[in-house]
Amino acid sequence: MSILCWNCRGLGDPATVHELRMLVRENAPLILCVVETRIAKYRVEGLAGTLGFNHAFGVGSSGWNGGLCVYWKNTVSLVLRNFLKYHIDMEVHEPGKDVWRMTC
Repeated sequence: MSILCWNCRGLGDPATVHELRMLVRENAPLILCVVETRIAKYRVEGLAGTLGFNHAFGVGSSGWNGGLCVYWKNTVSLVLRNFLKYHIDMEVHEPGKDVWRMTC
């Protein structure tokens, strides 16, 4: 299982999206957690395909503060347990393995 968590400090800039795409390509994570997105929920979730992920769940920013998103591929299943402005809590289901919890 490969997981990448990145404090991007703003995902609205095309150069930042390009840099994140390069990180994903180099590290090939199954799950990606991005914090400090500073953009709306629908915009950050809309980047899933661009980044090579099948699914996304985001929490929009409050003005220029916060914003979170978790992306994942079809090879794992994530079940949302709880979320607030500053965290996303999910169960991770991997085929043939025990369920575990991840909080970003």
